[in-house]
Amino acid sequence: MGFLTDRNGIPLAYDLFPGNESEKLYLRPIIDRVKDKFSDTRIVIVADRGLNTSDNVYYLNGSNNSDDNPRDGYVYGQSIRGASKDFKQWVLSGGYEVDTITNDEGEDVVFKHKSRIYPKELNITLTTPDGKPKKQKVSVDQKQMVYYSEKYARKQAMDRILMVERAKDLIKHPRNYDRVTCAGSAAYIQNISFNKGTGEVVEGKALVLDQAKIEEEEKFDGYYSIVTSELKLSDYEMR
Repeated sequence: MGFLTDRNGIPLAYDLFPGNESEKLYLRPIIDRVKDKFSDTRIVIVADRGLNTSDNVYYLNGSNNSDDNPRDGYVYGQSIRGASKDFKQWVLSGGYEVDTITNDEGEDVVFKHKSRIYPKELNITLTTPDGKPKKQKVSVDQKQMVYYSEKYARKQAMDRILMVERAKDLIKHPRNYDRVTCAGSAAYIQNISFNKGTGEVVEGKALVLDQAKIEEEEKFDGYYSIVTSELKLSDYEMR
């Protein structure tokens, strides 16, 4: 279900889509439907990183955005571990501001953050006059924010420890696991593959713990990112 509300949480529209297809494809159709009913509406999509695609970003706020002719907008979660090399280097490069804020439980929490406005390169899909898809690279300004939380760092480290322990057991006892019961631990194992029909681990290859992947993930424990078309909003407002 695609469900849209206004800033007060009042429902505006909804639609139903096939459950076996990617949600990424259905953002634009439901927005078009809302635009048909409310032509003077500016829509800002707030979503997790699942909808953060080049086509959706460009659709919501492409290169024609200006104060005189604003397009729609977005606030998306951004994967750091899956981001570009440049983005990862920026995350680890320092230059953070450190503040203390009080959370909803009345606890003082260290708030570490930084941001930049950066030309985001998008690889978008256009439709040619003869109806065929065509890839094209474009660039749009994007505000990128990164935050650090010690509490989140501890959680990510503990989650990974549990996954790695399961991966070690899988390496020792591959017959005890399949694609489902490994619960994602296979991501930390080199040379692993599964039978497409049964889901069982394919035997015959030496399974090895991917230590390099583990060490790479550790670098980014505690960091999370938000990206937006709303260039004038502060780090505090976006958080």
